Amino acid sequence: MQNKKNKLWLFAAFFFMLIFGSCQKQKITEEENNVSSSLNLAARPSPGEELPLQEGVNMELGEPKQNPYTVENMAAAWQDLVDRGIRTNAETHVYTSHYYVKFKPRNSDEYELLHRDSTLAFSDFPIESTITLNGDYYHDPSLPDSVPTYQYTAVKADYRFPEGIEYEILAELYIPEADEVFKYENGGTEDCFVDNLLNQAYKQTKNDEDIIDLTEYCGQQVAARPRYHPGGTIRVFDTRLQRYIGMEGVRVQARRWFTYKNARPDFDGKYRMSGTFKRPCNYSIWFATSTFAVRHNLVNITFWVNGPKITGDWNYDLNNSYQRFAGHVFRGAYRYHAKDIGGLQRPWLWPARQLYIAKDA
Repeated sequence: MQNKKNKLWLFAAFFFMLIFGSCQKQKITEEENNVSSSLNLAARPSPGEELPLQEGVNMELGEPKQNPYTVENMAAAWQDLVDRGIRTNAETHVYTSHYYVKFKPRNSDEYELLHRDSTLAFSDFPIESTITLNGDYYHDPSLPDSVPTYQYTAVKADYRFPEGIEYEILAELYIPEADEVFKYENGGTEDCFVDNLLNQAYKQTKNDEDIIDLTEYCGQQVAARPRYHPGGTIRVFDTRLQRYIGMEGVRVQARRWFTYKNARPDFDGKYRMSGTFKRPCNYSIWFATSTFAVRHNLVNITFWVNGPKITGDWNYDLNNSYQRFAGHVFRGAYRYHAKDIGGLQRPWLWPARQLYIAKDA
């Protein structure tokens, strides 16, 4: 019994040393910053398109984009293609496949209840938002700090809404990428029809950055435009070891409007998603698993890093003080929940996830 207690104390000491010893506020050398910049800039869009991160600042939003996936806009785009002689053999039409929803959790319990559904991808700010100031979190300014911010997502038309959580349907959607009759990721002529439909829907809503050139691929409707698997490397700098470490187990998301892919990096921080895209995707990192989440505080939302909108791989290093701190909190929790801990007791799992508060004093 005494040996078991000693083991528990030793593990507890190791756990806190891993979190706090690696997160001492040491100044990163100029050489380290240069290494990180060269890795991250390789995946960024052209200079000036990505706003610099303001640490510890609430993100500010500007004029929203028009939503190209509304049923009305998609129906108009479909009709435009028919008028131009671009047709599909698939037996389908524009219909309400999804709802764009704004959930309004009143407390942490309701927020956690929403996030138990692993089939949904939530955003803390409206999906059509434009960002004018890139902070490292977002909380709707109309809400008190004690209430979780609104959660935005798309749900299937037959989704059963959880009882007791207030929500608002913002729009009825048709998402052709999710229409199974197209088998969108398999290529072929129907793939080209969907690409033309999306291009027209984006054109009508002035989302020009999402339009792709189809002349070479769909001019004769014989080939599909090449696709890419989102991927890259996510690392955190360890100030004790003086080197970068892979962010194993963190959730990396690649999202295109209401369609998203997920992956979790391996021990070296490398990740590759099974799904594919043709157009640029919005990357982000979420510090959570199905059993635990890292937060700023008890009433706040899961900590995340908002990445760029690009085509191809995204590599990112957690270098600034709070991101680095939260990264090591996640590493410690991930080891405690999922890795080898020498036979010690795992954390008790309640109906909701375990919460780890990364409070930077």
